[in-house]
Amino acid sequence: MLALLGGVAGFFSSLVPELLAYRRDHSDKKHELEVMRLQIEVAKHNNTSKLEEIRLVAESEEAKSLYGQAKPVSVAWADALLVTVRPIVTYTLFLMYIIMKLIVFYKYFTGASPLLWTSEDEGLLCGVIGFWFGVRSMNRLKHTNGN
Repeated sequence: MLALLGGVAGFFSSLVPELLAYRRDHSDKKHELEVMRLQIEVAKHNNTSKLEEIRLVAESEEAKSLYGQAKPVSVAWADALLVTVRPIVTYTLFLMYIIMKLIVFYKYFTGASPLLWTSEDEGLLCGVIGFWFGVRSMNRLKHTNGN
């Protein structure tokens, strides 16, 4: 009986190293899969970062080309006009806005209602003012955020 018990114990004890090897192999493969998943995540992140960098470089080049379009022509009056076109348009629109508000204020007390200043005019003025001040605000916001 002891021999039979020793034979069975010997048989099952020979399975223990195989079971341990199987378990180790299983955990190694599981670990390798996890490492591969992490490598894929890192690769995705790197690709996203690279695409973002490419987009920022493209935007920077576009901005440089847009701002570089107004090149001086070495004629004093033409260069001065080139530099002052947008501010003059802005000042003119703002002056028109103030004049129209004064006319409306005057007409309000005389009883008439002028239709000289329409909603389209207000939209144009708001667009110009919004652009000038919006561009400055957005540039400040970009520079403070480190973009």
